[in-house]
Amino acid sequence: MLKPSMRDKKRYVAVEKSKKDVVKIFKKWYGLRNFADSNLKKIKESEDIEVYRVKPQYVERFRVVCMLVNKRIFLVSGTLKSLRKRMKEEHGYDI
Repeated sequence: MLKPSMRDKKRYVAVEKSKKDVVKIFKKWYGLRNFADSNLKKIKESEDIEVYRVKPQYVERFRVVCMLVNKRIFLVSGTLKSLRKRMKEEHGYDI
């Protein structure tokens, strides 16, 4: 088992839901190598919001892709617990 300091760090990004698939666009825009390195994955989905997990080094690239497809980014957080709490407090959404 890996020590916590050896594990990959993660950031959770809450974005508005749309019909366009951000994962496919990220892969097309930045290539398969960057997609694999970014560890991008959709974690949760509700009526209005989608939550994605990405490495901290690739958060800015993910933001660019979201701007390309006109998705609004609500929050970026280090844990799902704090993301849920802040989304409820600041935006009134329950994830």
